[in-house]
Amino acid sequence: MSREFPDNLPDDVDKEEYFDLVMEKVEEDPLLRDLMNAVHKRFWIENELFDDDLSVALELVQVIMLTSYVNNVELDHYLSTEEGQQILDQVKADFEREEVSDDLKERYHRNAAPVLDEIDEYIEEMRRELFGESYEEIVEIEESDREDKEEILERLRDPILEDPEHEELADRLSLLRKTRSRVESFPYDDSDLQSETATIDGDEYRIHKHYALQILKPRLYTQLYRFEEEYEDFPLRWLTDLTIPQARALYQKYKQGDFDESFVVDEVERDGYFDEVLEEVAKLPPFREREDLMQEVVDNYRDERYASAINLILPQIEFLLWIYGAYLDQQAGESIYLHADYDSFWQFNPREHDDLSLQSVNGGEIENPYIRDLVENTAVQDYLNEAIAEYFVEELYEERNPILHGNVADYHSDLEAAKKLIFFKTITERVTDQLRNDVVEQVYEELPDDFPPDDQ
Repeated sequence: MSREFPDNLPDDVDKEEYFDLVMEKVEEDPLLRDLMNAVHKRFWIENELFDDDLSVALELVQVIMLTSYVNNVELDHYLSTEEGQQILDQVKADFEREEVSDDLKERYHRNAAPVLDEIDEYIEEMRRELFGESYEEIVEIEESDREDKEEILERLRDPILEDPEHEELADRLSLLRKTRSRVESFPYDDSDLQSETATIDGDEYRIHKHYALQILKPRLYTQLYRFEEEYEDFPLRWLTDLTIPQARALYQKYKQGDFDESFVVDEVERDGYFDEVLEEVAKLPPFREREDLMQEVVDNYRDERYASAINLILPQIEFLLWIYGAYLDQQAGESIYLHADYDSFWQFNPREHDDLSLQSVNGGEIENPYIRDLVENTAVQDYLNEAIAEYFVEELYEERNPILHGNVADYHSDLEAAKKLIFFKTITERVTDQLRNDVVEQVYEELPDDFPPDDQ
């Protein structure tokens, strides 16, 4: 780390001791440690500072990508069929003779054709929604032979694509296009055949199996299920930290009418989950003062005192969301809190502002706001995943008042407590991710030319 010191550092302070003290603080503080690691990581990636050959890193990325889409249970299930085993044998033969089989190429493109058609339908659906009244004109220009069509298209599309209000749609469109590009291509090429294949979990053919399944079921290596109309009503789509296989399996059960939310309980009760919650919370300074309180939430759940866990965690969720709004208002340039003067977003408390009102996304002013107004009607909704905001507004908020005001007596189940805990962890991760990304962006722009020094 570059040893640059504050201009106002007193003359009698030993700068090396000061530096050591700062680095010690970084090691002790989980948020500072996160930020420091993120700055280094970005620097290493952008400057390709890898100890090994870059191909090693690329191979690792490929392995992570393949295994993230399909888990071993799914892999074994599909490849246990006669067709799956036949394709796997052909893939192994390709790698032995270092030549891609024309038969496999033909089979893959035949299986991929309906997937590409589906992607194209979603792309046009996204484009129509994104470009609105300009859609027909854009399509007409795209299909024309005009020499200046790229200039016209740029003028029509760029203002829409660059509008923050359209960011989510634009991201979904980008994801679809990247998916299409990937599905268009056969899973492996000559360079893959000639390089050493990675052994995963002791299985020398694990990569071969993923290639075989890509050929047999190319749709499995996409997230197209998230674009289906039925997915909009999937009750657990707000669980953004699910792996793709987990989400797909739960969603398939939902579509088949064989669905319950017990997965949520299983997730909370798995080994290490509560440690993850407490570790994430420790990154946020206001919650360090509430360490005992958060430990009590965890202990209540473990001891099956679900009502106590729920009553404790609901106010913490609300507290965190108000702080998140203050962060976006103070640090991200969003207009959220009106008539509110405060020094630090970490200490923001809506009860300290008698005339607090919110800036509505529709341009109006929301007086005497509730937490629901903050999530549903301000710029906060643009920073939360749509499904997360929707879950809070339509389910969690509707349960909040009856519970906290003592109007219901049948809310204390392991499922309901687990859902609140997972939601709290999800929001906490959203806040720390946002904070980390913003700070790293700022710090990275101001890095000195000699970062990192040769001895680091």
